Amino acid sequence: MNSYYNTNGLHGKDAIISNKKASKQDDEVLRVFRLNNRKLSPDEVWKMAFEYRNIPITSVRRAITNLTIKDELQKLGKDDMIIGIYGKPVHTWKLNRIDGKNA
Repeated sequence: MNSYYNTNGLHGKDAIISNKKASKQDDEVLRVFRLNNRKLSPDEVWKMAFEYRNIPITSVRRAITNLTIKDELQKLGKDDMIIGIYGKPVHTWKLNRIDGKNA
């Protein structure tokens, strides 16, 4: 599975570079979840690891989606929503597995 969703139709080297960057962002998001080992929203992950690195929150959301599809993260229900950076309720996620075991 590619980490980068090629919605702008990049080809060749540009597509490869964009996929590598997106894959590194996926890895970084997973690292944040592993280091904190608690439920987190995309907003919280962005603030912890990406806010000052000129990486948009949409990239964090994409990474969380990819990691959920890969069964690395689990999306939590409405009872676990928190107020996000834009003042609206946002979902949270948690690690689906810790050291190969279900979290």
